[in-house]
Parts: sequence; structure tokens; C-alpha cells
Amino acid sequence: MIKINIIRRVLLWGTVILTMLIFIAALNSGAYLKKPLHPGEDVMAYLAELEANIKANDWQEAEQNYASLVPAWQSIKIRIAFSSEQDQIQHFDDRLEQLGASISIKDQVTSVRDIAVLKKHFHSFK
Repeated sequence: MIKINIIRRVLLWGTVILTMLIFIAALNSGAYLKKPLHPGEDVMAYLAELEANIKANDWQEAEQNYASLVPAWQSIKIRIAFSSEQDQIQHFDDRLEQLGASISIKDQVTSVRDIAVLKKHFHSFK
């Protein structure tokens, strides 16, 4: 009878500790999950390419890189949703849309500003 009670306590506390460790790992995983799993998900590389395209006034290439950036961000967004604040993710989405609008009207100053803000937001994801 005493051994059964000890086994139950060990199982109960083991389950509680394991559950807490899983939650801690999930909440701290954003830094790892925002890294690209393949080259098509490299948000920072797309932002760097976009910045170079915009500074060179290559708007055709900028539009293509923006079109590649959006699905890359969507795949990263799904992975970091549990570990990042929804406000941060929403701000990134909003700024990404503003960048698309800036590129479509070929506004260099606003586009470069939007890219700088996007880089800052992306680095702040935990």
C-alpha cells in the first residue's frame, strides 16, 4: 500500500514537471523557430534583397522579392505564434502590407523605412 502511494506521487509530480517543461520549451522556442528551415523561408534575406532592389530603383525585382517574402513570412508566422505576442505579429503584418503598398507606388523613402521597421520587429520576436 505504501509503495503504491509513492508510485502515484512520483507519477503525479513527474507529469506536472514534464508538462511545465514542455510549456517552458514552447514559450521560449521563438528564437529558434523564426530561423528558416529552407532558403525559401529566409525573411531577413528577402528584406535585405528588397532593400538593395529599392535603393537601386529596381522596382520589378523588388515586386518579385516582395511576392516571395509574403509566403515566407506566413510560414514563419505559424511557427512563432505560440511564443510571440499577437500584437507584435499583427504589427509585422501591418508593416508588411504598408511595404507592399510603398513598392507598388515606387516610393523609395517609405519603402526603406518600412524595411528598417520590419527588420527591427523581426529581431524582437522571441
